[in-house]
Amino acid sequence: MTKICTTCKQEKDLEQFHKNNQNKDGYLNICKECKKASYEEHKEKYLARQRLRRANRTPEQRQKDRQYAQQYRAENLDYVTQRAKEYESRPDVKIRRQKQKYDYVRRPDRIKRDLLKLAKDRARKQNVPFDLTEEDIELPEVCPVLGLKLEKGIKHPCDQSPSIDKIKPDLGYVRGNIKVISFRANTLKRDASIEELKAILKYMEENE
Repeated sequence: MTKICTTCKQEKDLEQFHKNNQNKDGYLNICKECKKASYEEHKEKYLARQRLRRANRTPEQRQKDRQYAQQYRAENLDYVTQRAKEYESRPDVKIRRQKQKYDYVRRPDRIKRDLLKLAKDRARKQNVPFDLTEEDIELPEVCPVLGLKLEKGIKHPCDQSPSIDKIKPDLGYVRGNIKVISFRANTLKRDASIEELKAILKYMEENE
């Protein structure tokens, strides 16, 4: 099927138009090429309008936008995934992702908030007590177990990422029973007992 772009007046395949549920045929009246050219021409004004619109949204509008985004993603998962991969592969995006890497010393408040949320989620899944606040979390500069300098991963935890350890797993995430160590140390420890860790160490030493 084809459609005529209202800007360049050319007849093009529907693949050359962005989808739009508000139109009867389900596509914009402007082709992708003209849409891109128009965006580049009015980029700054467009971004300013978008920022103003997003800032002034009501709670109902925010919920509606969220539902629309979720529905669009579900209906166009392959397309969305491909576009995301293309975006992440751009050199400028890779540079920006590196700059987004958390600075452990300058942003402890954000790290504490993230750690607290993750601990709360794990406590609910593991059905263990939780009574922590941000004030209960002390962030060392290095892992007290392995001596690694703690720093936040960009998209996923890395060995040096700070992680909340339950000193005694059965007690849960409660005051006095947690310590921030590296993700690597926490992965190695998990819920192992001292006897189990000693047995593993003995096995490794005997088979060096």
